[in-house]
Amino acid sequence: MIPSSTYDDMITQQQQQQQLVVDPSLSEGHHVVYDREIPLELRVLSMTRKTTGEGEGNPPPPPVDVGTLEAIRCKVMILGENEGSFKHCRVELTSENDIFFHYTHSLDEMQFRDIQEEQKLMIEFNEYVNVFIKMCNSCIA
Repeated sequence: MIPSSTYDDMITQQQQQQQLVVDPSLSEGHHVVYDREIPLELRVLSMTRKTTGEGEGNPPPPPVDVGTLEAIRCKVMILGENEGSFKHCRVELTSENDIFFHYTHSLDEMQFRDIQEEQKLMIEFNEYVNVFIKMCNSCIA
C-alpha cells in the first residue's frame, strides 16, 4: 500500500508532466504565475485606398484608430523560483476569437536594463513581473 502523501506527490508529478506536454510555452522550464482573461481594447490602424484621396491631389486624411473591447488571455511565465527572484520572464497574449492573435514578450535581466534605460523605468527587474500583474489586474477592476 502506498502512503497517501507519496501517492499525492506522484499524481502531482504526473499532472506537471502532462502540462509540459500540452503547453509548449513551458518546455524551457518556465512555470505559470498568472493566467487570466483580461478585457483589452484592441486598436487596428485602418486606412483604405478609397478614403485616402490618392491621385486626386488631395492630402490623405489621418488614419482612423478603430478600437474593440475583447477578452484577451494573458499568461505570465517565469524561469526561476518565484516572482521576486527569476532569471527570465515571458508574457503571452492570445485570443479565443482569433487564432492568429498571438503576441509574445520575452525578457531577461540584460534586456530589461536596456528597456529600463530607454524608457526611464523606476522599477528593478525583480519587481517587473509583480508590477505587470498589477497592471493586468487593474484592467479588470
